[in-house]
Amino acid sequence: MCLDANAITKGGYYDLASIQNIPNSPENFGVLIMIDSRYLTQIVIGINAKLFIRINANDSWTNWREI
Repeated sequence: MCLDANAITKGGYYDLASIQNIPNSPENFGVLIMIDSRYLTQIVIGINAKLFIRINANDSWTNWREI
């Protein structure tokens, strides 16, 4: 089953192998961390040690930003 990152709203850890709409990551190995607080926040940590972040404000996701 493939999840859409845009539809994930429950806090937790998600395996990138089963998620769509994430930044390009070699072979999609890594984790998506979903933080459910004042603003929904998603952090992607790829196996290549690259980090990406985005937030949902006013029911719209920002673009992924590498940090």
